[in-house]
Amino acid sequence: MRKLDDYLLIRHTPGGRQYPRLDCWGLIVDYYRENLDITLDEHTDLTHATMSAGFAAERGHFREVSAPEDGDIVAFFLSGRLYHVGLYIAGKVLHTSERRNARYERMGGALTERRYYRYARD
Repeated sequence: MRKLDDYLLIRHTPGGRQYPRLDCWGLIVDYYRENLDITLDEHTDLTHATMSAGFAAERGHFREVSAPEDGDIVAFFLSGRLYHVGLYIAGKVLHTSERRNARYERMGGALTERRYYRYARD
């Protein structure tokens, strides 16, 4: 099990799926595997351009929720297109990006639409 402080050591790596070198989807995959014992498809070919298609492939495992809980996915949309994902934890988002590596911060940005998704165990 990884703790929040462990995730703050992540070095953003495009296509990264091996801790501590992860991209935004790699962080989700690692968190679900290490903390929730859930295996997600790694989708190592995700980029900003292919993010929507990659998440659509995983969408069957998740349901959209209006009130997020710890461990839910935060999906960020701009002009209706998914461009980034992170994890909802204690009212903030844990995510990684090329510009600033791992961050745990308040969700801001009035121009960005956010949707929340919870893994649906069947």
